[in-house]
Amino acid sequence: MKEWFSKIKQKMEGMSPKEKRAYIRRYYWHYFLIGGIILGLVILLIYHLTLGNQKPVFQCVAVNQEIDLNRDSKVSADFADYLGVKADRVVFDSDYLISYDDVQIPEANESSYEKFFLNWHVHELDAMIIQESFYEYCQRQGGEFSETVELSDQSVLDKLGLRKPEDEKLLLCIPSDAKHPEEGKKFIEYISE
Repeated sequence: MKEWFSKIKQKMEGMSPKEKRAYIRRYYWHYFLIGGIILGLVILLIYHLTLGNQKPVFQCVAVNQEIDLNRDSKVSADFADYLGVKADRVVFDSDYLISYDDVQIPEANESSYEKFFLNWHVHELDAMIIQESFYEYCQRQGGEFSETVELSDQSVLDKLGLRKPEDEKLLLCIPSDAKHPEEGKKFIEYISE
């Protein structure tokens, strides 16, 4: 490495500072490019490991409700404000249309079913809003809940932008293996206000 620098220094002897800069730009630009790329990747890696990889502090899903991303964002932002955290750290997601037993939903697909049970299995779900029949189905699949609250008050349903099924109860359930059970209890307080 020392020899390499000394050869460059010898080649530039007798050149003016302007000529030296031009020489370096002309013959060694690719080293600067590679160094810049490496530096950028190192900065990106440091950012990702420190600030960019923040997991949600609360995740709630609404199963078999109308998919409304604007409502989901509003509920997420409102509850994040209630918790005193950034809005992107709270997830309220209604993109879960699931067919089960005798309940067949035309828009449902297997990926929602798999996404729901996979997220539950890896303890990513802190709360779920489900119909009573799906609650029973989950229990038959081995699911356990630490707390279950019936959502019958219209003001609560309006606050969350949800609709109550005509023929059965709508429940807010906290899985017994949730990562953030305290936030689940705070969500129950939040919707009760």
